[in-house]
Amino acid sequence: MAKVPATISQITSKVPTSGRAQVKAVLEEVSPTGWLRPEKGEIGFNWPANMQGTYKIFLSEGLFKKIQEVRPDGKIKGKKSDVYEVILADRKVSFQQTGKQGAGGADAKTTAAQERGSAYILKRALNQNRKYNSAEDIKKDATAYRELQKIWKQSQLEFDDDWLSDYYKQQKRMLQEYSNPKFTEFTRDGGFMDWITKLVNEKYQISKKDNWNPADIWLIQNEQKVIKQIQDLVDGGTTQTLQELNAILRTLFKDEIVVGVSLKKVSGGEAYYEKVNVNTKDFESYKQMYFTISEVKCDLSLGKDKKGRTSFGTQDSRVFVDGPKTTYNFQIKANDSSGLSNLKWEPTASGQAAARLGKAPVDMVKKLMIDYGIRFDNKNGQYPKSLPEFMDDQEDYAKMIQRLSKKGVDFVDEKKAINNIAMVFGTENYYVANSKLMQIKFLDVLYSLNEKERNQFMTDMTFLAQKKGERFGPFGKLY
Repeated sequence: MAKVPATISQITSKVPTSGRAQVKAVLEEVSPTGWLRPEKGEIGFNWPANMQGTYKIFLSEGLFKKIQEVRPDGKIKGKKSDVYEVILADRKVSFQQTGKQGAGGADAKTTAAQERGSAYILKRALNQNRKYNSAEDIKKDATAYRELQKIWKQSQLEFDDDWLSDYYKQQKRMLQEYSNPKFTEFTRDGGFMDWITKLVNEKYQISKKDNWNPADIWLIQNEQKVIKQIQDLVDGGTTQTLQELNAILRTLFKDEIVVGVSLKKVSGGEAYYEKVNVNTKDFESYKQMYFTISEVKCDLSLGKDKKGRTSFGTQDSRVFVDGPKTTYNFQIKANDSSGLSNLKWEPTASGQAAARLGKAPVDMVKKLMIDYGIRFDNKNGQYPKSLPEFMDDQEDYAKMIQRLSKKGVDFVDEKKAINNIAMVFGTENYYVANSKLMQIKFLDVLYSLNEKERNQFMTDMTFLAQKKGERFGPFGKLY
C-alpha cells in the first residue's frame, strides 16, 4: 500500500495518553517531518494490548538511521533489514522503512508547504486583519482554508488539519509581538528572498544563505523600496563588509521594515518568539557565556547496518555541552552517511522544544580552530580509506584513543577499538571507518586544549550552530 506524509500527532494518535508523551518525544528528536502513513486505512496497527503485539510506525528512508542514533538500544529486523524495533511506553514499536520516497524528497516538500502556509496565515492575520482565536477558526475561514489546501497541493501534498494548530499558535504569538504591523509582503520564494540570497553570494561569497541568516520567510514593508535602499548602499561602496550589511538589517528589523523569521515546529502549548542578533548588547553577552562539556561518546562497538553488513553501533560521535538551562547534544558525523564524506557538527537542544539548532557552518568551524590554535583537517582524503592504510597508522590512533580514554571519553577498550576499526575497514563500510578516524582526530585536537579552552571552544560552537553573533544576520526564531 502506498504511503503518504503524516504528522507526529497522527502517528501518536492511537498511543494511550500515559505513553504518548514518551513516543512523541522520540519522534520529535528524530525529525518533525518525514513520517508516513498508508494512503488509505489506519496508521499502523492499534496499540497492542500486551508485549506480544507490535505497534508499527512507518518512516522515510532518510530517517531510518536517525531513529537508530536516537535510540541505539533497539534491534534491526526484517528480511531486508528495513525494520528497527525498540521498546517505547512498555510496548514493542517497530519503525519500518518504506522505499525510496523518504526524508529528502518528502521532507523538503513538506517543509516548503509548511513555510508557505505560515507566510500566508501571518499575512492573513497581520496584514488583512483576520483574527483567529483557535485552530478551528482558521478552518472556518473558507478563504484561508482553501488557500492552505492550494499551497500544499502545489507541493503535491494533501493538507493535513494538524498543521492548523501550528499556524494558529504562530499568528497568535506574532500578533502579540507586532501589534500594529505595516508589513506589505510575506514571502518565502522569489522577491526579497532571492535577492538577498544572490547578494550575499556575490558580494560576500556566502554560497548558502542559511549559513548567514536562517530566515525561512520575510515580513517586509514596501519590498522594492527596501531592495533599492540596500542596493544603493552596496553599490555606493558604503557597505563593504558583511558586518556593515548586518548593521543595516538590524536597523530595518528594529524599525519593523524587514523582519526575517526562522520557523520551527511548535511542540508546546504555545509558540515562542526570540529575536536573534538584533541588539548589539547581546553580542557582548554571548562572549561572556561559558558552557561545560559533560560527556563525550565515540561508539566503536560493532553492529550491523540495515543491509546486515558489519559496522559500528552508530556512525557518529557525541559531545554533550551543558548550558545554564539546556544541554546541547552535538552530533559529529559524516555529511553523507552513504560514502566518503567530510564531517559536520549539528547540536540538538534538550528540554524545551528539543529542537535541532542547525549545523555549525564548516568554514566558520575551521576559522574557530585557527583562533584557538588547533589544527584539524576536515578532508576525508587525508585519513586512511582502506585496511592497509589503517594498519600503517594504527599506532597513532591507538595513542589517540588511549589519551582520550584517560580524559573521560567513552570508548570500548583500546585494543578492541583498534580491532573493530580494522574489522569495519575490511567491509564495504570502509567509509564509516574513515569517518570514525576523522571523529577521533577531532576529539584528540579538542582535548589538546586545556579544560577551560575546550569548554569555551564548544560554547563558541553552540553559538555558531544557532547563528548567533555579529557575523550573522538578524532574525526572529518562531518555535
